[in-house]
Amino acid sequence: MAPTPIFLVSLLSVDAPTLSQPFAPAEPLRAVATIPAPTVESPSLAAALAAAQSPERRNGFEWGPRFTIAVGAHAVTGYYDTYSGEDPDEDLAYSLDACIYNWDGEKGLGLEFGLMYSSYSAPTAALSGDEEVDTYRLSAGVRFADRGSDNPIYIPFVRAGLMFRKDDGNISSDDGFGWYAGGGIDFRIGNRFAITPSVLFTDTASMSAQDWVYGVVATFGF
Repeated sequence: MAPTPIFLVSLLSVDAPTLSQPFAPAEPLRAVATIPAPTVESPSLAAALAAAQSPERRNGFEWGPRFTIAVGAHAVTGYYDTYSGEDPDEDLAYSLDACIYNWDGEKGLGLEFGLMYSSYSAPTAALSGDEEVDTYRLSAGVRFADRGSDNPIYIPFVRAGLMFRKDDGNISSDDGFGWYAGGGIDFRIGNRFAITPSVLFTDTASMSAQDWVYGVVATFGF
């Protein structure tokens, strides 16, 4: 259908200035792109390694194990109540020790447990000759260590506690409780291993024994 004259007149009556106004484009989208995007900086490798280090290492202490295991060999000098009254001929002793440490700065307090085995030849009746006696020592006590402020390679410690001893022979057999005291020095090699010379004195009811125990142990720290 052809447009009517009235429709054409209505189109011509539209305000001319309205049609003549230029089209205003929307604000460019590039303005949004000028807003800087937030960035997340990853921590440096050095900072990550420092955070992963234990408090002891961050403070400069290289020896600070929470748990140690030590194995060693010892010479024993014993004074016992034997049949003839003579002191026995001691063989080497072998030990296994474990210690749980709690460090506070330079000082370390530990709870330790130990097992030691040795044997000796004890004289019996005049016509019976000597007897081989096996000796077992179980110990539990405390240990105090001082690693110093300048991170030395040696860490001295003292120790003391209770001990149960059993002497097991065909004729000479006994057992009983007592105590021990001693000390040593951890000469560390790195921060997980040490060579430890030590000395220990024990006094137990079994055979009324008193021992001096001198030895060297290998200490592993964890």
